[in-house]
Amino acid sequence: MSGLEVVGLILAVFPLMISGMEHYEGTKNTAVTWWKIKRAHRRDCGKLDIVRLEYRFVIRDLLEPLVLDGTITQTKREALLEGPSGSSWLDADVQNAVEERLGTTKATFLEVVRELNQLLVGLAEATKVTDPHFQAVLKRNAVCLLVQRGRVCRVQ
Repeated sequence: MSGLEVVGLILAVFPLMISGMEHYEGTKNTAVTWWKIKRAHRRDCGKLDIVRLEYRFVIRDLLEPLVLDGTITQTKREALLEGPSGSSWLDADVQNAVEERLGTTKATFLEVVRELNQLLVGLAEATKVTDPHFQAVLKRNAVCLLVQRGRVCRVQ
């Protein structure tokens, strides 16, 4: 390549570089915004997972004395913990034992559970978890979130 060809090439590259730099600025701003959203999303997912664990511990602690006094078996407790929308929660013996265990805190406990349920249903709707197209994508990725009777359950 002769010297004059390089001069022409450089002249042609300047507008491309300027355009690229202008585009980069826009891309950089978009990338920074996307990074902030992604970071906030991870933080919120982490918080939601902490709430899930805390809730599970509360339910486990609620059920443990029922295992110790023989009201329910260890297997039944595991079924209650692993199948939150399962029929085990509908057993009259379980419902009576849990109500007795809650005692005077039953109304407050149920109010907190209803509020948490409303928040989860609202979150599921806001994030389109209930959308059939979203569910299809999750199934293709071997993850399925089922929303049944207003409860969100992770199935693997």
